Amino acid sequence: PWERWQWQTKSMQEGDVWNNCFPHPSFDVSYKYRRKPKVISVTLVNGEIVSWPEPIKHIAEINYKYFVVNHKGFVSDNVITNDNVNITNEYITLGLVHSNCDAAEKHARALYKINNQYKDN
Repeated sequence: PWERWQWQTKSMQEGDVWNNCFPHPSFDVSYKYRRKPKVISVTLVNGEIVSWPEPIKHIAEINYKYFVVNHKGFVSDNVITNDNVNITNEYITLGLVHSNCDAAEKHARALYKINNQYKDN
């Protein structure tokens, strides 16, 4: 079970750092904990494995800030409003929405590699 959890420390150089738990955590109240994010991986034709965090599967509340990977591989930030809730749901259905910029950028880099793996062949 500890393989599914991470605990947070603060680093002066890196900011918040999430560490894998080993062994089973005792859940000390002085630390923050989270479920380890699920990762999607694809093996390219050259054997390289590209991975990115699993996108958001359900819409969050109004005024929630999210990050979307667009069709050109760029990342943009958006906020869910009453006016854009339908387009946000569309992005979620396509698997392009992430809760943080880092996850969206990893997804964009992976999509770029996937889409360009046959370019030189």
